[in-house]
Amino acid sequence: DGDLVVLTEKQEGKRPPSEQQRKSAETDLSTASVTNAELAALIAALKQTTEALQGQNRRMDEQNRR
Repeated sequence: DGDLVVLTEKQEGKRPPSEQQRKSAETDLSTASVTNAELAALIAALKQTTEALQGQNRRMDEQNRR
């Protein structure tokens, strides 16, 4: 019927993403893939951090018991 729809920026943000936007998001995710070696390094670093925090917690517990 020829009505012109004008959306404010706020209203525009509430609209579902277009097919093109969805495809570009999927592409962005695939190019940001992480290698197994990077994941293994991350896991090793997390384990080391966890062990260090547990050791610190044990030392603090010992000090609090004194």
